[in-house]
Amino acid sequence: MPRHDRPPVVDSCDSTENRSGVSLHVYLTRLIWLSVLPVVLLAAYLAIDHVLIQQGERIDGHLYPEALESVRQALQELAERESGD
Repeated sequence: MPRHDRPPVVDSCDSTENRSGVSLHVYLTRLIWLSVLPVVLLAAYLAIDHVLIQQGERIDGHLYPEALESVRQALQELAERESGD
């Protein structure tokens, strides 16, 4: 009578073969960074904008619209580039 043995069960955590895909740790790390990055960029933009406005108000109410606009555009482009990934 032939004996039908099942192949040994190999725990996927213990296997040494290369798995296609990304580990859970790497996936969660990327997910967290992608979630946090827009908030960090927005906070940086608002902080720089606030400082520039405060500096402009201190100097006899003169705002430097060209410098302020160039900083705003640069931060906006950076935020759009990061949110596009």
